Amino acid sequence: IDGRQVAVLISSDLSGDDAASVGKLLSDLFAAGTTPLLVSDKGGKIALDGAEVSVSRTYLTARSIEFDAAVVVNPPATPEVATMLGEFERHKKAVTVVGKAGADTLEAARVPAGQPGIVAVDTAEEAAAPVKELLASHRVWDR
Repeated sequence: IDGRQVAVLISSDLSGDDAASVGKLLSDLFAAGTTPLLVSDKGGKIALDGAEVSVSRTYLTARSIEFDAAVVVNPPATPEVATMLGEFERHKKAVTVVGKAGADTLEAARVPAGQPGIVAVDTAEEAAAPVKELLASHRVWDR
């Protein structure tokens, strides 16, 4: 999975335990050799697990073709996010949904959650394991 890019979809108001969990997710994904990229509704920096991390893309500038997988944490339910999630589904890319906020965003994008390669977890920190497992096969051909 070396060099694979993982979109971590967040909202610019991410804070508290969720921000710490996303920070740990990024560290785990980096350690595995992937390149996690934060995608948010606003550019700039965001505090994650005690460090300031730059937002890599905004929803207006990111395209699904840039990424091999996605972790849906708490992005806003916008047409741009819905388009991106729909493309992830159609292109058979791995999608990990974090908590109720992630599940709600997936539902708003009209992407059915019960498909192969779409995994639900409780915290962002827990998302690293399924992402790494799904990236090993590159695409989810069973979908």
